Amino acid sequence: MNEEEKDLELLRFALYENSISDEDFCISTDNADTYAEDKVCLVKDAEFCWRVYYNEKGGVYDLAVHQTFYRACKDFYCRLTRCPSPWDYREKWEETGGKSKT
Repeated sequence: MNEEEKDLELLRFALYENSISDEDFCISTDNADTYAEDKVCLVKDAEFCWRVYYNEKGGVYDLAVHQTFYRACKDFYCRLTRCPSPWDYREKWEETGGKSKT
């Protein structure tokens, strides 16, 4: 598992710890947000930028494009939890063996 994949697992773990369910978000590393209606999305686009937005009825709202993965994750996490950073959960996540609760 590369660093980006590990950080995405940590991000999911932090979301689950804040009672955010899979019904509320979509994370995609292949420029796809299929089945993401009425969700906050974190999507890696074809230019390797990260897009964070709300997908409602096929429309993209409140779009932010980030050049760095780290900034995109913080934006995405804050939109869902109103907390500043998922990285605060790293120690607890590592205690679980580095797995999200999927």
